[in-house]
Amino acid sequence: MTSKGTNRLIKQGAKLAQGVEDILEELNLGNFASCPAEGSVLDKDESLVYTLLSSDPKHVDDICQESGIGLNRISGILLNLEIKKFAKQLPGKNFVKI
Repeated sequence: MTSKGTNRLIKQGAKLAQGVEDILEELNLGNFASCPAEGSVLDKDESLVYTLLSSDPKHVDDICQESGIGLNRISGILLNLEIKKFAKQLPGKNFVKI
């Protein structure tokens, strides 16, 4: 019975969030355009991480190493880039530039 807590959450209406799209959909913001929002501005760290991305998937650990930024901070930066539609997360904690 190791899934008692999980099952209770599902009974209470919990929803699965596998990516930023799921969160935006739950908040009724799922109709955002699939390209960067007009006027979106990236801060210094977001710009740095964005320049490290390409159309080839890059693992989050490689992004940390190349940027010199720690994993906790990189996770927040990548989430911001996803929300702003500059990056997309692929399976296995890999990221690509949109």
